Amino acid sequence: MLTDVDRLYDFYRWNIRRKNGQIFLFLHAWEYSLAGLLLAGLVYHHPVLLAAALAQLGHVAADHFHNRLSPWGYFLTYRAWTGFDVARIAPDHNVLDSYRSWPKMVPFGRKIEPWYQRNIEPWFHSRTHG
Repeated sequence: MLTDVDRLYDFYRWNIRRKNGQIFLFLHAWEYSLAGLLLAGLVYHHPVLLAAALAQLGHVAADHFHNRLSPWGYFLTYRAWTGFDVARIAPDHNVLDSYRSWPKMVPFGRKIEPWYQRNIEPWFHSRTHG
């Protein structure tokens, strides 16, 4: 779950600074999982390191499966190579998709969804299309 902290930087750039042409997600990368597994398997055999590497792997795999990024989109090296260009990394990306799913992820989300759609979504929409 800590991996998702990196989304705050992108959300800030997209919604506050109104710069939505790039996607960084610095902590969402296959490289970290691979490096952690190699380190845990070959150099430093510690169960906490192995658990962290497997958790990162599971998180990135679930995100990669769920989100509509290019096949290489969850490789940090690929994102850097493309200049973090959202059009190449996530060709079908719509910033509002992230926010529309929030009420379904929180406790009692269904109860706040009408309020959310009236008050929060218009703000996001004005920031991304205005």
